[in-house]
Amino acid sequence: MSTLNKAFTVDRKGLLTEGLVMNLHSIPPGIRPEARDLLEARYPDGLSHHGLGYLFGSVSIDSVQIEIFFELIRRAHFPEAPSRYSSIFASEQLSDAIEFRERRCASEGSIWELEFPASAFRADASCLKGTVPVFELEYLAHLYWSGDSSGIDDPDWELLITPPAIVSREVG
Repeated sequence: MSTLNKAFTVDRKGLLTEGLVMNLHSIPPGIRPEARDLLEARYPDGLSHHGLGYLFGSVSIDSVQIEIFFELIRRAHFPEAPSRYSSIFASEQLSDAIEFRERRCASEGSIWELEFPASAFRADASCLKGTVPVFELEYLAHLYWSGDSSGIDDPDWELLITPPAIVSREVG
């Protein structure tokens, strides 16, 4: 039996429970067939909770634009990297998850340990923050998908985990 990797994620919406297997979701019904075909071609294995939220939910237009921009850069220049739309987000260390919860979640949400069989993609989430000129956003997207630090702030490392991942226990 192979060893599972471990990481930590913040559950902002109270959806995680011990033993839950986090998988991808299929494209929701009610979409024009042509649009469904396009989404299924781009994300044949399905979408993560994050992907469903950004593609079908009601979120800030600024964050939607950044997510779409980063996805287009990924598809054009880093197709081997996992899509943010089909990934589970986590931190390598519990201390990083605690810091993320404090900074980005107003100290709300529980922290859970995840176990997953595949390796995870590591990127600097600070590349996604802030207001910058478009040319700099493209540069930051390339840094993000290269796995390099933005150099703007202290790195805010996040893991993009390709499902499945098992929620093993609540740790904070």
